[in-house]
Amino acid sequence: MSAMAKMMLGELLVGAGLVSEEQVLAALRAQRGSGLPLGIYLVRSGVLNETELISVLSQQLEVGIVDLDAVILQDDAVKKIPPEYARANRVVPFRMEARTVVVATSDPTREEVLDHVRVTTHCDARFMLASPAGIDRAIDRAYGSPNAPATPSNTSRAAVSLEQRIANLEIAVTSIIDLLVGHELAKEEDFPSLK
Repeated sequence: MSAMAKMMLGELLVGAGLVSEEQVLAALRAQRGSGLPLGIYLVRSGVLNETELISVLSQQLEVGIVDLDAVILQDDAVKKIPPEYARANRVVPFRMEARTVVVATSDPTREEVLDHVRVTTHCDARFMLASPAGIDRAIDRAYGSPNAPATPSNTSRAAVSLEQRIANLEIAVTSIIDLLVGHELAKEEDFPSLK
């Protein structure tokens, strides 16, 4: 979140009577070193609870809220995002609406995640806001617990993984070329070996 968005969040929290101005200023100074977004820092430091944060973020960013514990995760949505990416970015694809993947996140300011989902899934994507704890539980429901016993690795599995990565990269490049051509920023003949 930018410094302006952080202050706006701080102002909203103060305006809602959830924190004092002094608490926001102290949190802004302290959270710089942590790398955490202001809201998450306030929750982890006990100044604010998750429900209050989610409510104010939803209002600030005009993003809907989803209670992941109360929804059934749709398999066709879950399959759109690999478990490694979901865990690394703390996102949960939970519903398909026509050609749109609806993705739960605790940080809806991460446009690069939405862009990645759009490119790799060939679908539109939009965020809904969920609590960090709800996201962790939903990721475990969707993809299994990370503490589950690991399957033994072997060299053929690693080769398939590399092939899959290459295939995903080819899909992403093709999607980017299609976007460039579609927006008349390039011509198909500019990419003769890739088409």
